[in-house]
Amino acid sequence: MKYTKLLSAIVLIFLMGCGGASKETIESGALLYTKCSECHGIDGTTKALGKSAVLNGQSKVDIKNELKAYKAGTRNEAGMGAWKQGMMAPFSDADIDALAAYISTL
Repeated sequence: MKYTKLLSAIVLIFLMGCGGASKETIESGALLYTKCSECHGIDGTTKALGKSAVLNGQSKVDIKNELKAYKAGTRNEAGMGAWKQGMMAPFSDADIDALAAYISTL
């Protein structure tokens, strides 16, 4: 958990110097990602349960579209659709935007 916060802080400093999403958006996304990192890894390079796509390197737009599709129940990659739909249920559109912004920086 401490490592996640440290990495988040480093990413924030980098993004603040390079433009991109606002500090608040990145901070919000970093906090939301702590739950995701349990399966996808701190740097987004782990396939969740050995099945899902690697998050690292995906664009903000692609991530946002995939998360919204999971939430809507229209995406079922590797048979994980219902589980991820449940995971995404409490996320607002603003949460999804922040999460996608953060993940795209990994």
